Amino acid sequence: LPAKCISRIISLTTPRDASRLALVCPAFRSAADSDSVWEKFLPSDYEGFISNSSLIDKKKKDLYFHLCRNPILFDNNTASFGLEQESGKKCYMAGAKWIYENSGISHRDCEMIPSSAGSRFPEVIELKLMSSLEIEARF
Repeated sequence: LPAKCISRIISLTTPRDASRLALVCPAFRSAADSDSVWEKFLPSDYEGFISNSSLIDKKKKDLYFHLCRNPILFDNNTASFGLEQESGKKCYMAGAKWIYENSGISHRDCEMIPSSAGSRFPEVIELKLMSSLEIEARF
């Protein structure tokens, strides 16, 4: 089969299958590693998240795995976007500041403080004298 045909077939599978098929033979590896295959696994709106970064020049396969391992902060560093590795599904995470600004939590009930090392977000919420907290939000 022509390489373009193999690429098209592989693009109809999953990221996991494409990675496995790349191990079959050199022809499959070339097809499975192509940008045309990995472009199909990236969400249609991924360019909006990477437009202001050095990621725009990466090969699509490298970009895919980068987004799986290193979510991108957006909305003034208050939320993040990444991908689930096996399926390519979008993963969003709201940081404390996003929740603080969008949930109606009272300033007297909590305080924003710098986060400890290891957090992807620069600030966390410290709750004061609260017995419960209910958060409802939409991205």
